[in-house]
Amino acid sequence: MKLFPILLLLCCLKVSAQSGAYVPLALDTSCYWTHAYQVGGADDECFGYTLTLVEKDTIIGSHSYAKLRTYTTGIEPSANWRCVNYLSQDKITLVREDTQQRKVLDETGKVLLDFSKNVGDTIISCGSFLIIDSVTHKILGGINRRCFWTHNPLFQPTMLIEGIGAVQNFPVADFGEWMIPGYRMLCFSKSGYSLFSADSPNSCRKLPRLAVGVTKIHVPAIRYTCQNGLLVLQESPAYPVTATLHNLNGQQVFGTAFHSPGQVALPDGLPAGMYVLQISGKAGRLLTKVIIP
Repeated sequence: MKLFPILLLLCCLKVSAQSGAYVPLALDTSCYWTHAYQVGGADDECFGYTLTLVEKDTIIGSHSYAKLRTYTTGIEPSANWRCVNYLSQDKITLVREDTQQRKVLDETGKVLLDFSKNVGDTIISCGSFLIIDSVTHKILGGINRRCFWTHNPLFQPTMLIEGIGAVQNFPVADFGEWMIPGYRMLCFSKSGYSLFSADSPNSCRKLPRLAVGVTKIHVPAIRYTCQNGLLVLQESPAYPVTATLHNLNGQQVFGTAFHSPGQVALPDGLPAGMYVLQISGKAGRLLTKVIIP
């Protein structure tokens, strides 16, 4: 007989979770999210800030999708070249909302968010399949929204919010060690109003794209030029220093060492384009982008 009250409670929780009108995302060009991005360990950490905005609607087949663009607004100065390379590239995401099924999908049909589930069900969140612990209600932006609570792989609580998205890895996603979500939502704004703010009002600022192509990351007292097929090291506080050049796929295309100021010719036949130059030694590290004409 003790089993009946438990089953009755579970049924009540399921009904409660599905009760009420669904609050859709209803994306338009006024919408944007801000995120903190962090992956890697203590010796190879990548940390930065991004903004995802809705550029326009586009039709694919019989469905209308919102085209989202994610760009970087800030990078931690200690970031390595792989981190700079990843964050310097815009990410394009296409999403559509099925309000009848209460799901958000990408252009391949992959479910990104699923608000049709109940307590105890498996839900798609942060790019993983997780179990719903509870469903609560919270008024955000003057609207009573359902919040689906679950845990990420580190057993930290996280949630999905109707009409806003997931607190982690939405609409863009990446993972660090142990499949820990890389993106943490700081803000969601729509029609000029902040509907969700995790840290402070400043986290909702719509910042411009970081000009990574001309911004030097962690610059010690190293002076150089890279032009006309020559890499010239003009000054460094200490020697030796190493210089490496990588393409935007992360492949090293050139490397050399300097034991004093000097110059060295770059390889012949390098395709024109943008490259990542790293000069490092005991005095520190310079990391920047250079253009090979």
